[in-house]
Amino acid sequence: MTAFDEHIQLSKVRLLARLEGQSLFVAPQGSDGVCLLRVGATGALLRSDCSKLDAFAAGGLQIKGDHGVPAVWLVPLGWKSDTEAASGWTMVAENLFAKKP
Repeated sequence: MTAFDEHIQLSKVRLLARLEGQSLFVAPQGSDGVCLLRVGATGALLRSDCSKLDAFAAGGLQIKGDHGVPAVWLVPLGWKSDTEAASGWTMVAENLFAKKP
């Protein structure tokens, strides 16, 4: 993770869910950003997406799925939208949705 981004504070990384043999984490990035991280069973960072907090508040963060692994979408606390269910997203944890490819 240090190689991924020197602005991520490892002590503040939090596990959101385990999905299809992978782990999904959220982490603050600097003082005004947030990252969604997909980590494989061996601990390797597979995919990530980061955003400034104002952009995250407007639409959340998504990581695309591939090879049978679901796409994931982290949404802000208190997110109010009917879009998730209407477009095939399923809630897998609080504020975290998944969608099969």
